[in-house]
Order: sequence, then C-alpha cells, then structure tokens
Amino acid sequence: MDKWELLNQIYELLSKTGFYVSKIHRIRSISFDIVARRDNDLLILKALQNVDALSYRDAEEMKLLADVLEGSVLIISEKSSSGPLEDGVVYSRLGIPVLTFQTFKEFLEEGDAPLVFAAPGGFYVQIDGETLKGVRESRGISRGELAEVAGVSRKAIQMYEEGMSMEVEAAIALEEYLGVPLLIPLDPFSYEYEKPNVESTMPEKSSEYYEIFISLDRKGYHVFQTTKSPFDALSERQKKVLLTNVGNYSRTMVKKAEIAKEVSDIAEQDAVIFVREEIKKSNIVGVPVITLEELLKASIEELMELMMERKEE
Repeated sequence: MDKWELLNQIYELLSKTGFYVSKIHRIRSISFDIVARRDNDLLILKALQNVDALSYRDAEEMKLLADVLEGSVLIISEKSSSGPLEDGVVYSRLGIPVLTFQTFKEFLEEGDAPLVFAAPGGFYVQIDGETLKGVRESRGISRGELAEVAGVSRKAIQMYEEGMSMEVEAAIALEEYLGVPLLIPLDPFSYEYEKPNVESTMPEKSSEYYEIFISLDRKGYHVFQTTKSPFDALSERQKKVLLTNVGNYSRTMVKKAEIAKEVSDIAEQDAVIFVREEIKKSNIVGVPVITLEELLKASIEELMELMMERKEE
C-alpha cells in the first residue's frame, strides 16, 4: 500500500479505538502526519512506506514536539531498505520506535504489546531479571545450569538477572526450562526515545519577528523555533505551551492556523498568531491574533485574558 492508504488505515484504527485524531493533511513539508490523543496518551505519528526515508530533521522535530507537549513519537512503516519489517517487533530509527501497522493494530485493539525489539546483531527481549533470579535460587539451580540451557556464559546469566536484555532464542529456552513467564512486554507509548538535540532558540536580530520572540522570552517563555511544523515555534512556560505562528494575513497563514488549532485542541494547549501590524481579524479560524504592540504592553495574565477573549469572538 502507498503512504496515503497506510495513513487512512491508521486514522480509522485510531478513531475506532477511542482516539481524538487530527485530519490527514497532504503536506509533505511537515515532520508528522497525525496527532492523536486518548486520555493521557498523546501521539505524534508519522507513516512511511520505507522507514529509512525518515530524515534527521523530521525525527528531531517530532521528538521536540513530543518533549514539549509531553507526548510520544511513533513511526508506522512496512519495510526498510533491507526488506519487510516483521510483525511483533519494535524497531528504531533515529531514536524513534517503529512498528508495522499489524503490530500497532494488535496493540491498540487487543492490548497485545510486542515482546521483541530489533537491535544491532538481531532480535532481543527484555526479561524480568528478579523473577529469573528468584526462581533459580528457590529451586536451587546454579547459574551454570541455566547457562548451559540458554547456550550462554554464567556471567551472561548474572547480567540477565541484573536487567540486561537477551537474545530471543536464549529467553525462550529459559522460559521453557523454568516453566515461568520471563518476557516483559514493550509499551510503544512509553519508549524512552533519545531527547531532541535542541535548545530554546531566538531568530536573528535582523528578523522582522525578532521582537515578538524576544518579548516572549522576557516574559518567561522558552521559545523553540520549528521548521517542519504548521507553526513557527513552541513557546513553553510552566508546562503551558503556545503553538506560536508569526506573520501577516494570507492564505498560507489561514492554512497553518487551521492545522495549529487542530493540533492545539488535541494536545490540550493553546495556539496564537502574533502580527507586527494590526489586522481586521481578531482571530483566524479560532486562533487569537495578537499584535506586537499588545504583546509588548501586556503582562502574562493580560496576555492570557486577551487570547481567551479573541479566541471566543
């Protein structure tokens, strides 16, 4: 299937399993494809026919969004350059977990979390080391005996008991020998992805929007500029986030505002548009418009009140 067929299947699956899902926008310049929320789970998701097509910039921006919005990142893909991806396995690209659609479907519909993850050298599992050690000691089994069963060294058994992951074949051999479950399911939404390599940023002083961003900075906001999102920055202060657009009224601004509004609603945060000069509209598709002059004069409390008023006008 092509990317758009895959995205439609993902959209239907998420909707069916209780997620509030953003529309599918055919805009290739955006790092993500879908944002979805169910209760406390916020997903920043991208679909790729070939997972190796994921760019570093897209990956970093997806991780930035997840980090600031307190969500999870996920790639759904069916193959890599070396061949089809296997169901039931968690892969990784540029620090982001990757699942096949079938694996994702089974996790959402049945609650069947994958048990296996791919890493250099093969497929591995995470086992419950405390259970392994407890069963071994309670039955008087030596590490040497288990090492012989699993085809590994005594030192490896000790490391498994201390939490080291192990190859699939060795884990299955130990489970069958001991007759107890050892494998730990892998929750894709709790994947400990690598943090994005970004810091709060300011545009060049020559930028016509420098005053807007520096004013937000002086009001205590950490401003993270974006280049692959339908907004120009994420402005975060005390866990409250503004999906921030800057610019003049145009068709492009309206389109960006539509997507930013949708994402902000799903992420349960606010969106705002800052302009240098006053325009006739107090909001664009429900996203409040604030002028630079108003931003410079307003306190944090006044800014929030102004945004709320214009959001509802």
